This record gives sequence, structure tokens and C-alpha cells, in this order.
Amino acid sequence: MTLQELLNMALNRVGLTQTQDTFRSQARLYANIVAKDILGEARWFWAYKTGTLRTTRRLTVTGATGGDFTAGLEIRDAQSTYYSATIDSWDSTNGYLYVYSENAVTPTGTLTEYNSGSATGITATYSSREYTRTYKLSSDVDTLYYFVNETAGMKFEVVGPEEYVARDPERDDTGDTHQIIIEGLDSDTSTGQIQIAVNPRLSTTNETLRYGYYLLLPDWTEDDDATDLAKWIHPTVQPALVFGISELYKQEKGDDDGAEVDRNQFRRIIARAKIRNLNIQGNRRYRLRGNMGIGKTRRFDFSVAEGTLT
Repeated sequence: MTLQELLNMALNRVGLTQTQDTFRSQARLYANIVAKDILGEARWFWAYKTGTLRTTRRLTVTGATGGDFTAGLEIRDAQSTYYSATIDSWDSTNGYLYVYSENAVTPTGTLTEYNSGSATGITATYSSREYTRTYKLSSDVDTLYYFVNETAGMKFEVVGPEEYVARDPERDDTGDTHQIIIEGLDSDTSTGQIQIAVNPRLSTTNETLRYGYYLLLPDWTEDDDATDLAKWIHPTVQPALVFGISELYKQEKGDDDGAEVDRNQFRRIIARAKIRNLNIQGNRRYRLRGNMGIGKTRRFDFSVAEGTLT
């Protein structure tokens, strides 16, 4: 089901014209509210994601001309035995050129971008370089669960600011990274991406850092109308969106009885989806927890296996 189909069904249920832009825009706003509400209903199996980063080195450059540097292309200087690296990303605001897979030559002078051995005309003057300390996570990260160096086979520890500062007050150590700290949102508020810092800075580039996280849903816009909702939300809970949007719309119009009907439908779908969510790893059973009260006992059956004996 696409977002457009979802909006059409919700508007039909309310009795509003599907093609009216004002109605559609309001329904889309309600869809964003309901989707985020659904995401908080449980720890859904489909909302656990993984992402990767590539370790880089940050070059500070000045006087960039000819356009923006392009990720994946080569950067060289003018020495006879030239410095060479692959461009990872370009921060034109701060004059930072992030690169990986550098050769052993120290850069100097003018850096020129190359595409398949031919200069593109984009240049900048090299100033300094250092191994990257901070990285941005994917824009859909809500809660970070783990962080590993997939290339080196190492698990990183996520620590608080006090321990991070105690280990490296100057924030200039390099070596084998073993700590991660979450430094809030990136200063570019248009992206809202979480920024993390590594300690010490990893002194090898092009290593893959993998992280696990819980999904943060984006705000859907008109550009997303043709997108299949499965990109964000599992089909088992998608029908709840229809009733959630309809409920909010009917509340707005003063139809409290109709909103109550939709609320009950919403809860029914979510309840069934939660049962499936619990069974995703098999037909598991859970014991009741809690205090039995004074003078009461609870019996627990268990078995111990040793070799072939039970």
C-alpha cells in the first residue's frame, strides 16, 4: 500500500474528497502523528535497523573553485610522486574534504579532483589534515544499540561524556578506537542527524563501522505519496494507519461516536500485530512475573541436561 492509497482510504472513511489538496495535506499530517504513535506502541521487530560508516581522514582546504567535490572520485596534488586519495564527502561550509584510501605521500599545495584519470577542473588549496573524530549517523536513527568495527572484528563501548573526557581530555588521541560517545544532533539542523565521536580517532581509513539502531520515522511529504509504506512500516500494522487518521479527522469534525469506532478498530489491529511481534522468533512462552503475596508460593518446573542425561 502506498501513502497515496492510505490517504485515499482514510479520506473516504471520513467522507471527504480525495483530490482536495487541503484535505490531503491534513490527512498526511495526521498520518505522521499516527505512524509515530504506532512506532511507540511496542519494540517492533521491523523497526530494528543497521547502518554503516566508512572511516575517513579530514582534509582542511581553502579557496575551493570549479564546483563541489564528488564522492567516489580521486583527489591528487601536483607533486611528481603525487598524493592520492578517494573522496568520501565534501563540507563546503567549513572547507572540509573527507577522504579514504590515501597513499603514503603527504599532500601539499593545490589539490585537484580527477575522474578516471582526467582532471575535472575542481581544485582547492591544502591546509592541514587529521583523522576524523566525529561521524554522522543515518537520519532515521532514533536509539543506538551497538557499534562495531566490522573490518577489524571489534565491538565498541558506548560511554557517557564524563568517561569520554577522562580518557582523552584533548580529544587528539589516535589508534584503535574502542569508545563511542553520542554528541547530540549535528550542527546542520536541516538534517537532524545524530553525531557520534570515536575515541581514540581511528588511524586507518576505509574501515567499515557497523551500528544497530531503532527506527525514527521521517515526516512524510507530498513527494512520498507514491512510495510503498513497507519502506517504513510493516504490512501487519499498516491498516491501523487508516483508522488512526480517520479517528483524528472525525475528532476534528466533532464526530466523537465515529472516532470511537475507529479507535476500537485501531486498537484491534495493533493488538493482533503485537501478538505476531512476540512470536517473530518462534512460538515462545513467557512466565508470569510478580509477587504472589504473603504465604503463597509459585511452582516453577525446570530440567537440567548433562550430555545425554536429563
